[in-house]
Amino acid sequence: MDPSKEGLLGDKSRRSYDRDTEDGSDIDATDYLPREDQKEESSFPKPAFLSTRPTGCFAVLKRLFQGRSRLCLFVVALAFIMWIVISVGGAVMYKKFKGAPPTGLSPPWYPTPKGGISKNWAESYRKAGEMVSKMTLPEKVNITTGTGWMMGLAVGTTGPAVHVGFPQLQLQDGPLGIRFADNATAFPAGVTVGATWNKELMYERGKAHGQEARGKGINVLLGPCVGPLGRLPAGGRNWEGFGADPYLQGIAAAETIKGIQEQGVMATIKHFVANEQEHFRQSWEWGLPNAISSNIDDRAMHELYAWPFLDAVKAGVASVMCSYNQVNNSYACDNSKLLNGILKDEMGFQGFVTLHRPG
Repeated sequence: MDPSKEGLLGDKSRRSYDRDTEDGSDIDATDYLPREDQKEESSFPKPAFLSTRPTGCFAVLKRLFQGRSRLCLFVVALAFIMWIVISVGGAVMYKKFKGAPPTGLSPPWYPTPKGGISKNWAESYRKAGEMVSKMTLPEKVNITTGTGWMMGLAVGTTGPAVHVGFPQLQLQDGPLGIRFADNATAFPAGVTVGATWNKELMYERGKAHGQEARGKGINVLLGPCVGPLGRLPAGGRNWEGFGADPYLQGIAAAETIKGIQEQGVMATIKHFVANEQEHFRQSWEWGLPNAISSNIDDRAMHELYAWPFLDAVKAGVASVMCSYNQVNNSYACDNSKLLNGILKDEMGFQGFVTLHRPG
């Protein structure tokens, strides 16, 4: 043998690729078979009932984050810490401010004025006075108190005064059609009607609405709506009104009221006043003890927010619904400046005030 090859062939650890092997093959057939310590798991997972992996919520979470980056774990840890801080902070703030801040800060206006700018109400007042004088105290409470949400034929029902023949009143939503009723028309939204600038169309829409309400046995329609005026574009009920122009709102509301009440159904103008957003409009919403307060100066109140309500009063509207929110840090339904001073004294309103359930 060539001496130069002796060093190579003398190494018994090297495999020979000469044709002199016992089986006459260049390769050992077992070279490519996995050894016991190199066997890989099958790419197909075992069924759950054959798996020996631990089960349970903790094990699932552990497998979920197994092999994930440190960034993922950092984000999860940060989110958990933030949740702890917010929870603890919320508990502290709730404990500190669980008492509602003071309300009733708007100027008082007493006694309640009688109102009156239209002689058409005089005969109604005379009849009402005679009837009330014959009522017992429970009957007076009955006719001024609701029986509860949908505890009658409509969303709102009053109690009767049986001894004087005064029936229950059925008060039903809403501004765009009869709520919770079959075979009722879904009228175009107020903002769509306002965009027509057509007074006759506004009147006819109200008339058709009143006819349907009368046919369903409804005494009081909880509409039309002119509040919110539309200060906030994202206000949840802007579309119920007739637009952001107080003059347009007032004219459209007046025509609608005439159409409704000519059918023997009482209309309700709402929401008085400055109900410009849906969030935080009620107490204890999102944990806050008081509803939001719409703080408005005297000029803005008269020239913008209260303007459409004056047109409604001039049209002879039977009812005004006060809103959930506060106005100048007094709840609208408990605000003598609004109800006595502006609505009854300045505007001369002679009808009844309806609370926005459960305002």
